[in-house]
Amino acid sequence: MSCGQNIGCANLSNDPNNCGECGAHCGNNGSTCVSGNCVCAQGLTFCGQNAGCVNLANDKDHCGSCQNNCDGGQQCVNGNCQG
Repeated sequence: MSCGQNIGCANLSNDPNNCGECGAHCGNNGSTCVSGNCVCAQGLTFCGQNAGCVNLANDKDHCGSCQNNCDGGQQCVNGNCQG
C-alpha cells in the first residue's frame, strides 16, 4: 500500500512504522508489528506510540495499567504504587 510521498510503499501488516495504518508507529522498547497490530514480547504491554512496550509490574509511569503514574517518590511494585 502507498502511504504518501514521504513514506512511499508500506506493508501495513508488518511495518512497525506503519502498523495497521499509514503513520501508526509501534514505538520503542521491543514492540513489533504483527498482522497490523503492535505486539510486545511476553510479559510486556503496549502502552502507545510514545511509551512502546512496558512492564506494568514495575514501570512507575505505567503501574498496573497504561498511563497510571506513581506520585513523587513512589515506586511501582507488582503493579501497585508504593512508598
